[in-house]
Amino acid sequence: GLDDDGDGLIDEDFAAVGQQMFSCMYKDDTPEAIAQVSDHYPMNLLVRQRSFQWSTGGINEFVGLDFEIVNIGDQRLKELYLGFFSDSDAGPRTTPRYWTDDLVGWEHIEATVIDPDKPGACSRLELEMDAAFMWDAPDNGTSVVGGDVPGWFGSLFLGHTTDDAGIRAPVEVGLTTVAWFSSSGQSTDPQNDDERYALLAQGTKPGRNANKPEDYRYVIAAGPFASLNPGESLSFQTAYVIGEGLEGFKVNAVNAQRVFNGQLFDADKNPDTGIDGKERCLQILELGTQIRWDDPCDTLETTQDFRATPPCDVEGPHYVDGDCDACTGIEGREALVNWVGTTAPPPPGMNTDPDRLLDPGFRAFAAPAGDRKVVLMWDNSSELSKDPITNERIFRGYRIWRVDNWQRPEGSIGPSQEEWMKIAEFTERIAESNSEGAIDISLPFPEGPRVRDVNPIGFTEEDPPVAIYPVGRYRYEDTAGIINGKLYFYAVTAFGVTQVTNAVTGELEDIELSGLPSAVEAEAIVPRWDARSSCDQVKVVPNPYRGGAAWDLNPSERDPTGTKIAFRDLPQAISTIRIYTLAGDLIQEVDHDGQDGDGTFYWNMITRNGQNIVSGVYLYSVEYSGGVCRGRFVIIR
Repeated sequence: GLDDDGDGLIDEDFAAVGQQMFSCMYKDDTPEAIAQVSDHYPMNLLVRQRSFQWSTGGINEFVGLDFEIVNIGDQRLKELYLGFFSDSDAGPRTTPRYWTDDLVGWEHIEATVIDPDKPGACSRLELEMDAAFMWDAPDNGTSVVGGDVPGWFGSLFLGHTTDDAGIRAPVEVGLTTVAWFSSSGQSTDPQNDDERYALLAQGTKPGRNANKPEDYRYVIAAGPFASLNPGESLSFQTAYVIGEGLEGFKVNAVNAQRVFNGQLFDADKNPDTGIDGKERCLQILELGTQIRWDDPCDTLETTQDFRATPPCDVEGPHYVDGDCDACTGIEGREALVNWVGTTAPPPPGMNTDPDRLLDPGFRAFAAPAGDRKVVLMWDNSSELSKDPITNERIFRGYRIWRVDNWQRPEGSIGPSQEEWMKIAEFTERIAESNSEGAIDISLPFPEGPRVRDVNPIGFTEEDPPVAIYPVGRYRYEDTAGIINGKLYFYAVTAFGVTQVTNAVTGELEDIELSGLPSAVEAEAIVPRWDARSSCDQVKVVPNPYRGGAAWDLNPSERDPTGTKIAFRDLPQAISTIRIYTLAGDLIQEVDHDGQDGDGTFYWNMITRNGQNIVSGVYLYSVEYSGGVCRGRFVIIR
């Protein structure tokens, strides 16, 4: 996080874990949940779910899922199990009943991974995991005829709540139950809460994979978790993984585990924690219990009893070497951060964010909408970010994107990916650029983005420190075909270059990591007419207005007409606009502040009584300290 506004806090930063991220919450005690499962007795649970995905080669074949389950009731829950149920289908979707010829299985995966970025013995990583998966049974022309696809698709528990004492939760992450079902098989889907609980708690795994093609579902489970008190939570992490054949699936499952395992960082700035290979902070979860720590790294099976352990976030926490890995818990790095994958530099902060325009602490930039132009400004936060794995800055440049002709499709909150077009690219290393039309970022405006002489709002904690600049550090002006009153979207993304190991050759190769443009309707920009010294040039456009104007949008709840007319060239002062019928009835009155140069007022053609105006001729007046101007306009529905 960065202190973007210089207030000493990082409260405005959003922790984006992956390059794509979705979040939702759900509960089991809502009327809908109770109605859907008739015999369900609510346990008063809240589930927070997040999912992450990356586009970087090697880690783009899985979706990570992170769950937190919170007891929001007033009763203590006992003997819990965490289950993850999947109804997957494999086959070409164009083939009828492609889901009827699948197979299902599970496997304990052991892998040795060599990480070339770590020295000596630290480059060797030993991983173990259990995964369940499904695949498409090959057609035989008679009994199996669903079409064939090569992908294997499955899931695995990457992590879950653990307890060093083994009392409240398992000591290690692992699956206790694997089961699958089909409509015609001996094991069918559980039908009620009792059957579901019995399934999760049965503690068995099939002795072999399925060999009869069917339409399967499967469940994986972990536990038991002894109790969950009111206000407490359990967490578990899983991933949906795809790969070509079983071997491809296992490779990508290992990659998912590596990304979840993450990296150790020195979060507490305490040099006495995270040293000598000690990366685990022992913690007693239940008062009155004790931890009998069997040192897994000592051949004499040395044990220690702990009746109390200091909290991990205060002075004097008790760290041990829990993984017998001398490469973890060194150089003061004690805090494990999960879900760490190589990603593109994040997009910079921009003046397209309407919330920033309300912050009086920012003086380095202006609103983006201009007279037949859009002026974009952004900060240098993209240049400060480091690759979380290599700890190196990979930034190379910026790309500027625009969306024209967005009509607000029903259900849309902003433009889709295919609607964005790149209008400019700036790079630090123009000689190495593979993009046609790229411009050296160091060139002055107008050829390049104008680097503005604004004061930094802080410096990074490194030697030497790097300046942190606010929005306004860079400026880009777009005038290409800009039409006042029309709605546009803009985005500035950053791209970088990093090195990854080629899975085939084993050699390092450069790959580009680039962000994708995105925006929501609240970030739309509508260019406007500048204010004038008087009201003599005020006009209404379009005049006459005919239904289906070029700038019309589909109506929405917040914008029930989806259209507007514009009063343009208003005076550079506070003015009052009044609109009348030909009979002299006042139908709307608004104040407009043009003191900052905005000479435009958009009216949605709704009267002060909340009614749509009808076809006809209307009169208006614009009154300000310098006088009064009058005119008329025509509406044709």
